[in-house]
Amino acid sequence: MAVFLMFFHRKKWYNLCDKKGFFMAIDLIDESKLATYITDLVYQGTKEPIEQHFNGEFESPDYVTQNRDTIIKGILKQYIKRRLRDYMKAIENEPAFVLVDRNDPSLPGWVEEVFAKGKKVYDFDATKMSDKLRDEIITVRDYLYEMAGQYVDKTAEIARRTNKKPKIRYDYLKTSNEYATFEMALDAAKKWHEHLAENLAKLNKSKEMLEKSLVGAVHVMDLCDGLSAYQLTTEDALDFESEYMGHCVGKGSYDKGVKDGSIKIYSIRDERGEPHATFEVRGNKVYQAKGKQNKALVRKYVPAAKMFIEQMGFDLTHDAKNLGLIKQDGKFYDIYNLPKDFVIRGDLDLSEMGFEKLPDLSTVTVMGIFNCSKNKLIDLTGAPKSVSILFNCSYNQLISLKGAPQSEMDCFDCSDNQLTSLEGAPKMVSGGFHCGYNQLTSLLGAPQSGAFEFSCEHNKLTNLKGAPQSVGGDFDCSNNQLISLEGAPQSVGNNFDCSNNRLTSLEGAPKSVGRNFDCVHNELTSLEGAPQSVGAGFWCAYNRLTDLKGAPKSVNNAFNCSYNQLTNLEGAPQSVGDGFSCDNNQLTNLEGAPQSVGGVFKCNDNHLTSLVGAPINAASIVIDDENLESLMAPEYIRNMMVQNSRWETLFDSAKEIMIQNYQKYKSGQFIKGKESIESERHVGGQEIQKAKKFKSFIRKIFGKPDLSNTQDLDERD
Repeated sequence: MAVFLMFFHRKKWYNLCDKKGFFMAIDLIDESKLATYITDLVYQGTKEPIEQHFNGEFESPDYVTQNRDTIIKGILKQYIKRRLRDYMKAIENEPAFVLVDRNDPSLPGWVEEVFAKGKKVYDFDATKMSDKLRDEIITVRDYLYEMAGQYVDKTAEIARRTNKKPKIRYDYLKTSNEYATFEMALDAAKKWHEHLAENLAKLNKSKEMLEKSLVGAVHVMDLCDGLSAYQLTTEDALDFESEYMGHCVGKGSYDKGVKDGSIKIYSIRDERGEPHATFEVRGNKVYQAKGKQNKALVRKYVPAAKMFIEQMGFDLTHDAKNLGLIKQDGKFYDIYNLPKDFVIRGDLDLSEMGFEKLPDLSTVTVMGIFNCSKNKLIDLTGAPKSVSILFNCSYNQLISLKGAPQSEMDCFDCSDNQLTSLEGAPKMVSGGFHCGYNQLTSLLGAPQSGAFEFSCEHNKLTNLKGAPQSVGGDFDCSNNQLISLEGAPQSVGNNFDCSNNRLTSLEGAPKSVGRNFDCVHNELTSLEGAPQSVGAGFWCAYNRLTDLKGAPKSVNNAFNCSYNQLTNLEGAPQSVGDGFSCDNNQLTNLEGAPQSVGGVFKCNDNHLTSLVGAPINAASIVIDDENLESLMAPEYIRNMMVQNSRWETLFDSAKEIMIQNYQKYKSGQFIKGKESIESERHVGGQEIQKAKKFKSFIRKIFGKPDLSNTQDLDERD
């Protein structure tokens, strides 16, 4: 059964089976669910205040101080309700957006109209939101709470000094250029958290300083390894936690929730009082669980965290990854101590956890996706013995694939590392194999069978030895140092891209390409060796070609040979399904051009003295003024050619103008009165001359097309 996977790759969004892009604005069946989530996000589970000033003066600075949290959250909501909504609705693959069944009879009528346009409709379910998106949202929320708080405090202080009523703008964040988009706010928030982490590193963790940790901290239970759990109940306790953990639980953003009991903050601390893990709990659910600097817990604190969660009976809704825990069959498991031959019946996400070495998972089977990307791994020792769907180890510091599972899987991604070899790679990958953006000098070791897609772009390859001999989807070897296509697969089901290399020849290229063949930006002097079966487009622009010998005889889509050194079109395909471009060459005529072109025929920036050979059925023709000047076309003829893009229309226009003008002159239609006979005869004579020149011009550049019913003009030549 085909498995469709979507993930971000440097060049584009990939769907590993059909490569369809999926970044787009989406339609929601019920916008109110997203609005409710945003309100809950801002007010952290409490009800939104009924009375609020959204712009204008407040009673006094003291009133602002007393209602600080409410005012800040009002400012925050004004920003988040628009910016966050736009940001979230642009991510179609987010699990929180659940595809609506078109056949559901309860759907409102407008939904069918959306489906009819080829679009999709989604329902919003906040409980299914990915931890990554949720972390981004909370990071921005907490940061903007701090920024809005600084604005409110400053405004109140100025009002106090000047003895005036404070004026608060609830659109303060929304109108700031610094936060013009949610992405910009996220970047600023990350820098702010990095600053908090830097401050943490500078702290003097003396005994006196750590004694402060007990102020406002209520002991909850003793845990293993000399650790204890505390509940933080005061603003000072939250500020201490924030300072010593390098995150933002302090600074006021959680103060009100802790005070009214809607939020509970817990901290796991050692015998000295130093915190090592922070939990945000609402009701019975853990909403956040963070180690220092918002990172995953250090391994030695994982057993204590597991013990705390289990003994408190909490539902670990989010951030289980940060605690090094997975939940299966109602039970928590420590990823560092999984039972032998343990089977994970879903995904295991260990991305962005700072690992320099994987936990020992060598006897574990993962039935879904295993993600260990964005760590500091240099090899894959300890990886699961089997992964069914996707193994993602991209964005590490891998110099070896030692430890990679050897069992069959759908997809394997080791892109964006420091690999020089593929030794140790899986032997059988049925979906996509991606090893781009490394330092590979050879493909030896790559899987030899089953690959639907194979991408090895942006490496240091000089040939393709070691590549699989058949690829069902795309094969991308662009942006290497290829001087030969030796070793290339001989059959590619979708696109083949060898652009931006140093090729002088296409010998060794695939014999059959299901869609596009792209060899632009090389040093080709010949197309000999090119595939003769191309299902879509053929692009050979930006090379050193002087002719097109070796090109396929027929191309179903576009053919682009612009920016070469072509002196003739010998060898060009005779049938092109879409556009044909031979711009920016050294052509003096178009002999050898395709006789059938389904789209635009472009021959700009050449040295044309004749259009003999041009296709007569192209959808449109594009000729620049320089070429027309070289054809010595009078201005009115140039205008006619621009206005009548089809060649057929051009012929018809030529005949029509010549016939109409001559008939007008012959029938005396130009004569309106005795006093204007001579002037109108003169005008009629000019039209005859134009028509004669047009006919001569058409004959010159096209040879001798059929211009019937113009014998009278011939007689007057």
